[in-house]
Amino acid sequence: MTLGIINRSVDDLNEGVKSMAQQMKMKFDKYWKNFNNVNVLIFIALLLDPRHKLRYVEWIVRCSYNPSDSYDLCQRIKSTLTSLFDFYASLHSSSTQTSSCSFNPYSSGLDGDGEIRKLKGTNLRKDYVTEIELNDTSETTTELDRYLGDKRVHDNDSFDILAWWSVQTNNYPILMSMTRDILAISVSTVASESAFST
Repeated sequence: MTLGIINRSVDDLNEGVKSMAQQMKMKFDKYWKNFNNVNVLIFIALLLDPRHKLRYVEWIVRCSYNPSDSYDLCQRIKSTLTSLFDFYASLHSSSTQTSSCSFNPYSSGLDGDGEIRKLKGTNLRKDYVTEIELNDTSETTTELDRYLGDKRVHDNDSFDILAWWSVQTNNYPILMSMTRDILAISVSTVASESAFST
């Protein structure tokens, strides 16, 4: 009699575990099996960790999906990263952009009376150099290219990603703004989904 109760309890336990595992697999497949459903911001947050960067993300994707899917997902990640960076760069340039000179470069430089205007309080050489540097930087390498090209930070248990980014304001001002917003996004929807279910 006791053996029958034990066997039934084990069977009930096995069914409960089996049911729980099936639900977990369904949830996993919903978010991860089809690479088109994967939220690429998770990967972008990972590559914004200076200990990992893009090569690590590409490696994870290659190990997780078949070759054609992994290639497509890597392209989506890179495309999304570039688009995000371009968006933040446009916000950054519009907030820091000032008029580099107080005259129209296409005008003759003469005022209405035919005399050359005097540009008081401006340093034309400095303004020119600033403008050229902005244009040259945008054409050759961006902050994103520099960040991805820089050496990875060595991993250790005491590494604080938020502290690292907080001191990178001068090196990567655009990426710093982007990272601040991306790392603030909740990684999991479990809390909100369970609150909704409740």
